Amino acid sequence: MADVVVTGGSGFVGSRTVAALRNAGHNVTEVGRRSGSDVQFYRTDFELGKMPWFGDATVIHCAADTRDGWSEEIEEANIRLTQAALELSDGHFIHLSSAAVYNMSEPSVNTKTEDASFFYPFLNSYGPSKLAAEGLITGLRRNAAILRPHAVYGAGDASFAPTLRRLGRFGVLPLPNGGHAVHQFTWVGNLVHAILCAVDAALPGVNTFNITDPEAITVREAALSALGPHRVLNIPVDAALAVSAITSKLPLKAQLSYYSLLQFGHDRTFDIEPATELLGYRPTADGLARSFPSR
Repeated sequence: MADVVVTGGSGFVGSRTVAALRNAGHNVTEVGRRSGSDVQFYRTDFELGKMPWFGDATVIHCAADTRDGWSEEIEEANIRLTQAALELSDGHFIHLSSAAVYNMSEPSVNTKTEDASFFYPFLNSYGPSKLAAEGLITGLRRNAAILRPHAVYGAGDASFAPTLRRLGRFGVLPLPNGGHAVHQFTWVGNLVHAILCAVDAALPGVNTFNITDPEAITVREAALSALGPHRVLNIPVDAALAVSAITSKLPLKAQLSYYSLLQFGHDRTFDIEPATELLGYRPTADGLARSFPSR
């Protein structure tokens, strides 16, 4: 029987997690609608509520609805997916959450895990749905690790680099505040490392961790690392938000959503010391160079 079960194993993070677990000698099983590798796979529709049982296996829950915008469907999906994943075993549970649970409407510096709250204005359905999913885990008082990465990137990602390429396709890269906001992004390799650390640590109780790269860099630096030389156009955040609010109601959408503008227009740094102390998390600082070596 598997000692580790992964949901969302065909996704950007999940597929890399499965590969790393196998390399570490784990017997891995994927559960979901489609497989991302040749490990044992159980095809399961999470919406049907009939889940296979894996005893005391560790469950790593990567499956999620990550779409932007407001939708009850997104909120319900992430809660339902988490509830279903919790029914796979009674072993340790590792939940891939997100820094979107924090207040993105203003700058956040050295953000601590206890700063997450429902008492501030969320900018889309994803953040509150992930925070509500965390609440399910906390309410069960089950041994679990909740990991909150910020803006995960890496070779082959479907969000970070493609968005930048779309913005800079004419050689000019318009960025809110000129890309001068400082961020701790999360290289996918560091996130996978954190997941394996959580598997090995198997801490008792529910423990929540920020997971990011060790150093903060500007959005501009990250963007140019991904794209190569571009002329950066400074777009004031307030002006960009006004345009986004108008174009979001038209058939022609703005290139950056309201959420993305506020996220990348303000500083976003996080306290990762608990992860380094309790999980043994040792992130590398060269994620951008590894992801985009030819730039």
